[in-house]
Amino acid sequence: MNLPNILTLLRIALIPLFLYYLVKSNFSGALIVFFIGSITDALDGFIARKFDLITDLGKILDPAADKLFLLTSFTAAYFINLLPLWLFAIAIIKDLVIVSGYTVLRFLKNKVEMRPTSAGKSSTAFQMFTILLLLLNGVGIGNKVLLVSIMIMTGFLLFYSMITYVMIGFKIHREGY
Repeated sequence: MNLPNILTLLRIALIPLFLYYLVKSNFSGALIVFFIGSITDALDGFIARKFDLITDLGKILDPAADKLFLLTSFTAAYFINLLPLWLFAIAIIKDLVIVSGYTVLRFLKNKVEMRPTSAGKSSTAFQMFTILLLLLNGVGIGNKVLLVSIMIMTGFLLFYSMITYVMIGFKIHREGY
């Protein structure tokens, strides 16, 4: 256990507090927790790379923390009517397809290494940006036109990312990796 992994665990521990504030429509509190979580996300990666503290645990924990935060925040935002059904559905379907595909490949190939793609990283960044804009709208300093535009772009990137990972999965299945 090293500092980057501790920061990642802290980010995971902040999720219930973030959700509490979000569900209670305390957007200022949610925004503060979101900001702290974002800082720990940036710091854990920076420290791990800068001081060569990358671990096998960190390689799993960091993306899992990101995914857990995004799934829970998108789910909560949908159920409290901040996020439209179409965007929530695309995000859930993408994750289900990727997890299912990875599970099948692991079963068929035994060992599969999936690396993040630029499409995957972009869709994650836009999901985070969507959450940020939802929170800013909640505190009254957002721009609804920008929010809708970012939601549309997020939906497109989620879909594109899913297709990219499916194509990679088929290639791994056919050729190995």
